Amino acid sequence: MRYSGSLGSGTYNKRGPSITVRLDTSTTDLGAVPSDVQIGESVPLTATVTGGAKGDTIEFWDGTTKIGTAALDKKGVAAFGWIPDAEGEHSLSAKYLATSRVAGSQSGMRAVQVSPVPDVETTTVLTGPATAQTGAEVSFEAQVSPIPEGGTVQFRDGDTDLGAPVPVDADGKASITHTFDSEGTHEITAVYSGAPGVSGSTAEPVTVTVTDEDGGPDGGDGGTGDGGTGLDGNIFGS
Repeated sequence: MRYSGSLGSGTYNKRGPSITVRLDTSTTDLGAVPSDVQIGESVPLTATVTGGAKGDTIEFWDGTTKIGTAALDKKGVAAFGWIPDAEGEHSLSAKYLATSRVAGSQSGMRAVQVSPVPDVETTTVLTGPATAQTGAEVSFEAQVSPIPEGGTVQFRDGDTDLGAPVPVDADGKASITHTFDSEGTHEITAVYSGAPGVSGSTAEPVTVTVTDEDGGPDGGDGGTGDGGTGLDGNIFGS
């Protein structure tokens, strides 16, 4: 400090007023987040900073994990596209990084619920014969659409499983051969198990009328043609 007056002048090299220069203050606000958030979809996040300058850095956080950075525009807003990779509740916040002139600040937390991606719905269509004979092999095929990656089809006769589940092939198909051992009406259906990201589905049943192997309830027509009882036509060979 230097001084002068009618009584003289002087200099105090180590005396004078103490001045503390502080950084300008800032506030950070995280904008509203959409409520219908799903895994794998981009979610727009915005942060507005009061006291910052264009080009200053904003960090976006999910709990204690930094998920991205963005720069303020001339309006003091930073935008970032967040792609969540896990379902459940996430605590989002935005942090303004201090500069040589402005102090840093952090927004409050926003709780966001992230839902899993809904499974793709499938349909299963079963094809097979409307009639069959006991002791004769018949085939049934199930087509799953859209074509899934993986999964199995369980064929059933009413509530009874017909063998083990059959893996779906690259064309979305599964098939079996089956031999009925009793006559009557059989309701055959096919149940697709589903796969990761793909829902299961059940086909409309195919009604199969099964008759005795001689082709009719009266033991055949008695002739020598197909299904008859003659030497050449008898299915038992006698």
